[in-house]
Amino acid sequence: LRVWLLAMVAAFSAALVLPGAVSAQQTGTVQGEVVDSRTGQPIQAAQVLIVGADLGALTDATGSYTIDGVPAGEQEVRVELLGYRTTSETVQVEAGATVTADFELAQEAVGLEELVVTGTPEAVRRVELGQALSRLDAERIRELAPITTATQTIQSRSAGVTVLGRSGMVGAGSNIRIRGLSSLALGNNPLIYVDGVRVDNREGSGPRWTGAGTPSRLDDIPPEDIQSIEIIKGPAAATLYGTEATNGVIQIITRRGEAGAAPTINMTVTQGANWFRNAAERIGNIYHREEDGTVVSMNLVEEEEAAGRSVFRTGHTQGYVLNLRGGADALGYSVTAEFDDQEGYIPGNARSRLATRGNLDFQVRDNLDVVASFGYTRNDIDLVPEGSSPNFGIMPNLFFGTPTLRDTGTRGFQRAPPEAIRTIELNSEVDRITTSIETRFRPFGWLSSRLVVGTDVVNETNSSLYPRQPEGSNHFFGGRGMGEVNIDDQRTRNHTFDLSTSARFDLTPTITSTTSGGFQFYGRQSAGTRSYGREFPAVGVRTVSAAATTSGEQDFVENNTVGGYIQQQFGFNDRLFIPGALRGDDNSAFGERFDAALYPKVSGSWLLSAEPFFDVPGVDELRLRAAWGQSGMQPDAFAAIRLYEPITGPGGVATVTPGAIGNPDLGPEVGEELELGLDGSFLNDAISVAFTAYDQRTRDAILSESVAPSSGFAGQRFVNVGEIRNRGLELELDTRPVQTPGFGWDVGVVWSTNSNQVVDLGPDREFMGTTLQQREGYSMNSWFDRKVVQAEYDPALQRPVNIMCDGGTGPDGLRAGGEPVPCDEAPAVYRGRHGPGWEGNVNTTLRFGENLEFFTNVAVVGSFMKQSTTRHGRSWFFQNTRERTLMEETDPIVLAEIMAPHQGGVPHIFFLEDASFVRWREASMTYRIPEQYVNRFLGASRASLNISARNLGLWTDYSYPEVEVGGTTEQTIAPFPTELIFRLRVTL
Repeated sequence: LRVWLLAMVAAFSAALVLPGAVSAQQTGTVQGEVVDSRTGQPIQAAQVLIVGADLGALTDATGSYTIDGVPAGEQEVRVELLGYRTTSETVQVEAGATVTADFELAQEAVGLEELVVTGTPEAVRRVELGQALSRLDAERIRELAPITTATQTIQSRSAGVTVLGRSGMVGAGSNIRIRGLSSLALGNNPLIYVDGVRVDNREGSGPRWTGAGTPSRLDDIPPEDIQSIEIIKGPAAATLYGTEATNGVIQIITRRGEAGAAPTINMTVTQGANWFRNAAERIGNIYHREEDGTVVSMNLVEEEEAAGRSVFRTGHTQGYVLNLRGGADALGYSVTAEFDDQEGYIPGNARSRLATRGNLDFQVRDNLDVVASFGYTRNDIDLVPEGSSPNFGIMPNLFFGTPTLRDTGTRGFQRAPPEAIRTIELNSEVDRITTSIETRFRPFGWLSSRLVVGTDVVNETNSSLYPRQPEGSNHFFGGRGMGEVNIDDQRTRNHTFDLSTSARFDLTPTITSTTSGGFQFYGRQSAGTRSYGREFPAVGVRTVSAAATTSGEQDFVENNTVGGYIQQQFGFNDRLFIPGALRGDDNSAFGERFDAALYPKVSGSWLLSAEPFFDVPGVDELRLRAAWGQSGMQPDAFAAIRLYEPITGPGGVATVTPGAIGNPDLGPEVGEELELGLDGSFLNDAISVAFTAYDQRTRDAILSESVAPSSGFAGQRFVNVGEIRNRGLELELDTRPVQTPGFGWDVGVVWSTNSNQVVDLGPDREFMGTTLQQREGYSMNSWFDRKVVQAEYDPALQRPVNIMCDGGTGPDGLRAGGEPVPCDEAPAVYRGRHGPGWEGNVNTTLRFGENLEFFTNVAVVGSFMKQSTTRHGRSWFFQNTRERTLMEETDPIVLAEIMAPHQGGVPHIFFLEDASFVRWREASMTYRIPEQYVNRFLGASRASLNISARNLGLWTDYSYPEVEVGGTTEQTIAPFPTELIFRLRVTL
């Protein structure tokens, strides 16, 4: 028996060992390196396959790969990576030997084969989409540009996407608008997703008295977490997102690992500085005319500097990022930890962010994948007052100061010197957790399902403190010198449940059919408590409960959307694709008598260059596309509901009184859009173009109307009566004029136009507003004001005389260019639109060899007006400008606009100025340290040093030192800083 067992074991062992030995003698090894053909840099995570065999590998951080067990003989080796053209090479493999196959991958100019996930039931190739979609390679952008926030990753990089910064303070957010403004009463924010989960997209959170420098929740997301960003720009592309999506969708895809990839450790160290460039010159002097006619002036910035009390400082920027990426056979992982700290150039302004993120991709079975993501951010922002909040900030005190106060305690500042202002504390503390689990299940080859479940939780505490001063109300702050504190705790939850299923069939050898259906639930809850205290009993006391006067309030708002859709797509010869879809939504904010909203869409994509009859020299790829669709925007949570307000009734008994009447028929605003476009690459990818024309309408726009007193309710109610139209063109052009092994030159152009019009404001109403109006036939937020066209200065009276204004022309009499008339008879004529009518961006990259690269980015924005409230306030109220003080040297027309009515000026005139500008936004130099030095001195596989700068120059006729901040106006808002950043990246 023992002999028999030993024989069986020997036979079984031979069966296992001998074939492997024989196989080893009949196989060889293929190895090599994969690099970028343009830069010569190694490419990580490229997939290298042996065609016809179940063999492959992923390249590591050095671009190297090794495939063992390749059958001897002639083999085709193929390399694939999204964003690059697939490349293959035939090699002769000899048994027991190693053959080398190196590859240079060329970037795919148009990227029609890359997979996208935004606005689709499942990941699909871009070529199958009929709508425009911008995809930003965030890792490449960070490699070149001085990126410190998620918003900066988007700014000036996608046609039709406008990013307007609100303030130059560190931690201040931005407004993002896609294809103009589409709502009069609701928000114009795009939806924001992170890994398929809808997240908080608020733009105006933050403490009281901050001014325009409120944080943006988008900037809670560390830019180093982002792998790519996908942007769909209007209703035609956003139909599957339904209600709330009419303003477009931004999908952020975070860093991922790669199954089978060797682990790599990526470290990034950032050091930098920011400052107010040419502060003394750009802020300028303040003036005053004495009674004897003597004109005195002073430059507060220079005088404080000379006294050793600098108003501004050089802010320090530092950041540290550690990322581990890699994978096993069925596992990909990425773990990131980040800390960054920024000081603003205004003392007291700073931001500190600590973040971590972990992503796990796991193949449970051949037909089941699970992707889990967890991100945590702690964001601590210290802000300072600015703007009109309430003139206790550094900027208003600089611009509104006067030389008459030079020898007082304010030293010429309007209300308080800088050291007093710095005692004010404005702080925003945010703890944010975003989690998601995505499951992809393929029970059959023709059927696939995707489920995304996730939550975004934001706990935000905003505090504003005026500390008790020893002088009490005799302090610079007046009554606030007794002490005042506001605490605002806000808790926001966003929940996502997104289930989709797709069935794909080959109806014929040339016709495919994909039928998709989905169910979605989006829920948002917002709960807040606010407490207020005033008059502290002693210095050092700072809590609400210790104040003499206290108050508080609490609120809770919940909004839920339930929707479903079905989509059918046909494909013909893998070059013509026609999808159509219908989505239905119900939202908790709809009126009780409003039925569920329906949003249809249809689109088409035709890869014309793949047709047999298409043979045009110089055309590599050419795709035509068209899309039409609808999506919506729900009303405010309580707009449709009849509300009653609590009051104290007779005898001290609690009772209620009518509040808002509500509207049970209130439904969503409906955005409808038609877009046409093409994508093409030409001359062997030397030129690539994406062009889109769109026509978008918002129907059933929500407006307010007066309530009849007989109803028992006062005030206004909301109704669906308006209509708005946006039209525009978008162009994204990339060219490679020179591409040689030793030198490369790339030029990119991003350009867009937007024509906006208020079509209908409902019955019996042609306009709303005063100077900034919504008027039928004109752009949203159009400026209307008197326009002085003639004036003379009378030295004896020391004021302008013989003032005449534009009498208006055109069918409505409101267009400029009419005959001059006395200003009290003149109409308020159209002066221009708020918000750019067109904008462009030019970027260029110069590459020298494999290691040195230069990049620069210039933005050009035009055709819009802003109200310079700072100039208006200085000249009209505080009268401290040169033009108001030295009237005899000032243009009489300008003088007539800035002087108060009783001094011979024109009533209701505001400074409306052309806000067009050119900004040198970014510049950088990137040096990739040669491999031999990286290995020898750092023990790493690769390293690079980047030196970059932001906001190097601004050219504009606008009078304020900064034209982009503040929105419709910029009353004493902090200008953007100039930034210089040094960044070292090392891969182990």
